[in-house]
Amino acid sequence: MVLPPINCYCDLSRAKVAIAGKTYQNSLVTGDVYCKSGGGIEFNLSKEWSKLTTTVGIEDSSKGRSGSVTVYGDDHELSRQNVTLGDSVPISVDVTGVLRLRIAYTSDGYCGQALIAVGDPVLTRAGSAP
Repeated sequence: MVLPPINCYCDLSRAKVAIAGKTYQNSLVTGDVYCKSGGGIEFNLSKEWSKLTTTVGIEDSSKGRSGSVTVYGDDHELSRQNVTLGDSVPISVDVTGVLRLRIAYTSDGYCGQALIAVGDPVLTRAGSAP
């Protein structure tokens, strides 16, 4: 995902991550710099995209063990996934006609020690072949 965020209520960075033993090169991962256990990031899709696919989970080096990831399109919940250390959850959501995409997260432990990872998110442009 190369879109710049328009809002970030978070401590997220782009990085290479490992989720359940698999490496994802271009991902988003939370940190605990600001001592938060939740947050989110928002993107302007301009109603130009049709699908978001990604894999979510807890980064393998995390101290914490669980959390959740919720994807919203124009403030409507599109997907909510509970995640635990050692597991990965594939997500594929229809974002056709969505102006604003928000990915929100919560994590357990003191200062959000479960590092939530969004592995290699990909947007498919509306009208493209899958």
